[in-house]
Amino acid sequence: MQRLGLVSDFRPVGQLSGLTELALGGNQMGDMSFLRNLRNLRALSLDNAEMTSLDVLPGLRALEDLDLVDATLPDDISALTRIPNLKTLSISDWSLTDAQRVVLDQLEARGVTVDIAPAVIVC
Repeated sequence: MQRLGLVSDFRPVGQLSGLTELALGGNQMGDMSFLRNLRNLRALSLDNAEMTSLDVLPGLRALEDLDLVDATLPDDISALTRIPNLKTLSISDWSLTDAQRVVLDQLEARGVTVDIAPAVIVC
């Protein structure tokens, strides 16, 4: 996947309906409604991104692989359980709450591979 780098207006990306892979890591995502038009998206990387809501993700019916490693997540990540074809989720261990861990357990029970990256401490 090729990275777009730091971007503030993602609306044009939403017009690329044929995209199958997208990497938006390191960005402050805010409104992610532009993703709704990406019906063919199979892999999405939001590593090291800041998100306030994941509610648009269940609408990505083709999404299979989601990378949220080192991302700043909202408290409620239950939207992940409503992504119909999700097969693999990569996420970091360093900031998960008990409620978020329950969601990850629900995903694993559904057969989703949850890859939890360990916390890395830099000295």
